[in-house]
Amino acid sequence: MSLVKQDYILKGKIDLVEGKDGTVELVDFKSGEKPDVNTRDEYKRQILNQYRRQLEIYAYLIEQRYGMKVSAMHLYYPKVEDGNPRITYRYQEKNIENTMEAFEEVVQKKDRKERLFYGERTPQRETLLRLRLALLLQLQLLII
Repeated sequence: MSLVKQDYILKGKIDLVEGKDGTVELVDFKSGEKPDVNTRDEYKRQILNQYRRQLEIYAYLIEQRYGMKVSAMHLYYPKVEDGNPRITYRYQEKNIENTMEAFEEVVQKKDRKERLFYGERTPQRETLLRLRLALLLQLQLLII
């Protein structure tokens, strides 16, 4: 799924969209072990935060592209045999806004760097840069 913005193309792949009570819930399947959401391990907390932000970007995509209201976002760990295989994040508009603002900052930084490297944009260069930026932003989702 993609959304064309003025300066870039936002693209993502959502594993599952479930309809419920007039809204949708997003599910992203994870192959690893389910982390404890209350962990004090900084690395694991950072990974969970990255996954949450990824889901928030997906929620933004769904709302902007299809006009659907997202109520919750889930990480699903199929390896869990005993207990709940999901980590659930309730939709919070302010969190989505904050994530998208941070994402826009990344885009602007990359745009400034590309202008320094490539010079001012022409229509042909603009097309190539949009494609290149779309690929870079897909990778950046893992870093945010």
